[in-house]
Amino acid sequence: MGSLKGIVEGFPLVKVLILGDVMLDAYVWGEVERVSPEAPVPIVRVRSESLKLGGAANVAYNIKQLGAKPILIGVVGNDREGRRIHSLLRKERIEDYSLVKDDSRPTTTKTRIIAHQQQVVRVDREEISEVGEEISNRMWDSFKKELNSVQGVIISDYGKGTLSPNLLKEAISLAREKGVFIAVDPTRGHGEMYKGATLLTPNRREAEEIAGRPIIDEENLQEVGWDLWRKVGVDVLLITLGERGMALFEPKRVFTHFPTVAKEVYDVTGAGDTVIATFVVSRLAGASLREAAKLSNHAAGIVIGGIGTRAVNRELLIDDLNLVVT
Repeated sequence: MGSLKGIVEGFPLVKVLILGDVMLDAYVWGEVERVSPEAPVPIVRVRSESLKLGGAANVAYNIKQLGAKPILIGVVGNDREGRRIHSLLRKERIEDYSLVKDDSRPTTTKTRIIAHQQQVVRVDREEISEVGEEISNRMWDSFKKELNSVQGVIISDYGKGTLSPNLLKEAISLAREKGVFIAVDPTRGHGEMYKGATLLTPNRREAEEIAGRPIIDEENLQEVGWDLWRKVGVDVLLITLGERGMALFEPKRVFTHFPTVAKEVYDVTGAGDTVIATFVVSRLAGASLREAAKLSNHAAGIVIGGIGTRAVNRELLIDDLNLVVT
């Protein structure tokens, strides 16, 4: 366990480039006291509201919290929500100069209404059509410029139109050519577009959709995982399984299942962002694949034990490792 703490202490030496769907996560917190007389829906009495970075921006935030340095490339709209993302990034001291403003689309925003610690409804404001060629070219130019200064790349694909097939292909190819570690958090059905990546981190539903078959039990999990590993053509596969932990598929058909370390599972929102951020930073700080997965599993356990999009800082991760030893 001492070596794991040593790896975590090396996080500040790591620099990661994040390319993907930038989002704003909005939360409306309240209480439900009665059902509406107009329709069979609860009436939420609002107590407070909060804003957090979502999607690729949340990956950048997680990396920053871990003590490493993130560089974020993505798209925001020319709107209030886009300005709020810039404000949140600056507040967290995350560089925002590579965000491209697109006047033709809104900033992707997910608004969650939560009452009594339970999500009542989610409202999405988004445009999921592919961004225009000019916007995509500007992201590609930023990617090429920044790639030489980082040790790793994370592609955060939420299927919101930021990442065209051509941009994905070129980004993965160039990073591979330069020997840069490249990890992908995929969206459903896009498996073939990630060929050549070092690491793929789908959740259970994404893995099932890309593989074309359901995950039922431990034996079936391995069958689906190895089929997916071959189909997509990545070096390493990490499937996140929510309350069941995560499964690591390494070269030479080495499989490891990590049970969750969370005492209780409240909310998996943002857990995938935490997993990929922690895994990549850990790996680049000198961790083996299994050590990186172990650290990611601990980070995910902290995140899913609370409500809403959260991040794990370096000190909290070290404390959690100590807690497990005790």
